[in-house]
Amino acid sequence: MLVATCLLVASGGVAVGQQGPPAPPPVIETRLEAPGLDGPRDVVQRVLQLPAGTVVPPHTHPGPNFNTLIEGDVTLTMEGSDEPKHAGDSWIEPPNVVHYGLVGPNGARLITATLVPAAEPQAVPADPTGLTVPSGPPPPTAVAETRTSAPELSGERDVVNDLLIYPPGVVVRPHIHPGPNFVTLVEGSITLTRPASDGDTIYEAQANWTEQPDELHWAVVGDDGAMLFTSTVVPRGEPRAVPQPAPEDQP
Repeated sequence: MLVATCLLVASGGVAVGQQGPPAPPPVIETRLEAPGLDGPRDVVQRVLQLPAGTVVPPHTHPGPNFNTLIEGDVTLTMEGSDEPKHAGDSWIEPPNVVHYGLVGPNGARLITATLVPAAEPQAVPADPTGLTVPSGPPPPTAVAETRTSAPELSGERDVVNDLLIYPPGVVVRPHIHPGPNFVTLVEGSITLTRPASDGDTIYEAQANWTEQPDELHWAVVGDDGAMLFTSTVVPRGEPRAVPQPAPEDQP
């Protein structure tokens, strides 16, 4: 969890030295070991709100799909086995494995990050023949869905999924990530400062961007607050983020 404070906007960038209330912790954070990720990849991030009784039909993913269930319950059926999932659980759906799901009586809210080969679809429908698929309405369109080209992801990796809800005026202090951090702004607005590249950039929902490995950056949340879904693909065992001192030219 990064320490976050209020800041002031000054000419030449965002001032990072002002003290203020700390940001709340992530609504949820999970870490999963990734299978091999060699070759060009796209990261598809989705935020899903599924009503009770929804049936996710049989399908596969061309690359590993990393799931975090935030609220509710889902029964996942994969490789002939029913796997009950509850709020707080996380799991991987391996590439090209047929699976489907039934949402429980309280509905479900989940975030997914799919690391597919470049330009491949996020999911591919599968033949239901021979499968005992429950009946029910199909899932609605995702609350948010974004796709980002990934930098090199070779070697052993972990995927850390965070759902962050920030009140207005919160500042995420200077930090870096050991691996690329893929961000989807689900709600609100945020000003991101990357002094070595594009300076200050204002993002509005539902924008997405990548924070490159070891790229110094910090951010200020807009007047309506912000909800962000981040997927950080770090070398195995490395932290999600590393705090950094403020640059010398910042107050």
